[in-house]
Amino acid sequence: MLLGPLPFTEIYNETKSGLASTLTVNCPFCGKSNTVLTSKTHRYGSRGPNAFDVNSRAVLATLNAGIGHTHLSTITAALDIPSMNHVTYKAREREVGKAIEEVAAKSCLKARLAEKENALQGT
Repeated sequence: MLLGPLPFTEIYNETKSGLASTLTVNCPFCGKSNTVLTSKTHRYGSRGPNAFDVNSRAVLATLNAGIGHTHLSTITAALDIPSMNHVTYKAREREVGKAIEEVAAKSCLKARLAEKENALQGT
């Protein structure tokens, strides 16, 4: 039974995964060890651990801005935030790249159908 918030002073382990962390916190009331994620997660693919949303969103933002991993690392360094390594960045880039391609394909199909409809109405 949780009697109150878990204090930061009771964190005894942190595992960093890009911009997110998994914290292990002792409960001062019952002594139980608790795992706390600093970001929501999602499943990508059929194997491996869940991906942290914050990492996928950061990569999507860099692609939208036309920058890459080096620029993201520069920004996070200026903010004194640990960045993600290039392997994590590349994995998230492949993930969001597929989503971008799917949205682009749907958008192109919609535009083609609208253009076809306009052409048929004009004749």
